[in-house]
Amino acid sequence: MAWSTEFESMLPQTVTVKPLSSISTDGYGTATFGSATTYKARVVREQTLVRTLQGTEEMADTTVWIASTSTFAASSLITLPGTLTPPLKSLEAYPDEDGVHHLKAFF
Repeated sequence: MAWSTEFESMLPQTVTVKPLSSISTDGYGTATFGSATTYKARVVREQTLVRTLQGTEEMADTTVWIASTSTFAASSLITLPGTLTPPLKSLEAYPDEDGVHHLKAFF
């Protein structure tokens, strides 16, 4: 399915994603992130019970639909509108016949 302008019109906000580059070995385990990429998104504040990346069930208070045809690593730093960077709880990829169509992230 080709990318539709109707779907894109429902994504009025943007999020920024920085992939994890490395973890320092200085004893503090400081994370270093790569270049930021901006994506169109829809951010909704709603409580949803999700299965976390660690396999437990938790309440997420923010759901974000992201216009991306590739998946992000769970270790990526995702910045929501307003410079908020909450911990990622769950990430789902929604495919179509061409591959990944969009992502749904829970924070």
